[in-house]
Amino acid sequence: MSIDKAGAARIPPPATVLPPPPPPSTGRRDLRPFVAVDPAMKSGQPTVNGTRLTVAAVADYVWADGVDQAAADHDLTRGDVLVACWYAGTVGLPGRRKSLAPTPLWRRRWSAWADDVHQALWSVTTVDYDKIPDPPGSDRG
Repeated sequence: MSIDKAGAARIPPPATVLPPPPPPSTGRRDLRPFVAVDPAMKSGQPTVNGTRLTVAAVADYVWADGVDQAAADHDLTRGDVLVACWYAGTVGLPGRRKSLAPTPLWRRRWSAWADDVHQALWSVTTVDYDKIPDPPGSDRG
């Protein structure tokens, strides 16, 4: 505290408190792929890595065009797409009406694929997604 020329006590302004700097960004690509179900996003439909892209949309793209094309078109990694497909094959796509994918043939093929790749996707901490086979597609059998 100091005294000004008029003799009044002058109180210094409070120190500005800044928030701590954010931690260095590791980027979304460093995260292990996941499926998020958030009631506040897309009415609770499962989405890929917290994006607004639904698992059902990814499944449709993969069924029609394949994993690599779906990943390239939507700025996803191969791991993101495979985990979304695994989720669709394991849990299914409830409430999906207008879709290329959820037919009885699709459900059988993707359920069998999800069972086959489950161990490879979830048993180890680092996964080589290039070694995991693609899910079946409409023209790939």
